[in-house]
Amino acid sequence: QDLPFDRLVEVLNPERSASRHPLFQVMLTVGDTTVSEPELGGLAARFVTPETRVAKFDLTFAFGERRAADGGPGGLDITVEYATDLYGPATAEAVAGRLVRLLTAAVSAPDQPVSTLPLLTEDEHTRLARWSGPATPAPRLGLDGLFAGQAARSPEAPALVFEDQEVTYGELEVWSNRLARYLSGRGVRPGDL
Repeated sequence: QDLPFDRLVEVLNPERSASRHPLFQVMLTVGDTTVSEPELGGLAARFVTPETRVAKFDLTFAFGERRAADGGPGGLDITVEYATDLYGPATAEAVAGRLVRLLTAAVSAPDQPVSTLPLLTEDEHTRLARWSGPATPAPRLGLDGLFAGQAARSPEAPALVFEDQEVTYGELEVWSNRLARYLSGRGVRPGDL
């Protein structure tokens, strides 16, 4: 926060696109939303949060901590702001629902790794399973098998690039086979170090 955002953009000079923000698309803010009413010498006044009509980012999640009357924790307010040209209300509500589900699970099971906490509803799991079709086992290939498959599918595609030099998958396959034959001829076997 010590560097003005405009200056940061100027220094980094990211590739510009009118379709997205120059540095990031999702913003998360956290703050304390507890504010006391202003005292204006007998005048009645209250704070009003203005409603924004234009999202500055694709998605913004604003977390505001509330305080109870005794000063202890009173809850968490979450506001989700979204770019309407990218997301519809149903999508934004689904994202917010997933966030609330994740946070609720995290509070209920604070010792659980985040990766094990539920994110999707049962309906969403069912829909994903339907879209994915039946499960098929992944081929159990080693690195050599995966590489040979890639070399067979796209032998002219670049496999290695350094500065102005490029080696295709086909060339690398020939070189690696040549090296394997050389090592095998010298008594090196699979698993030897």
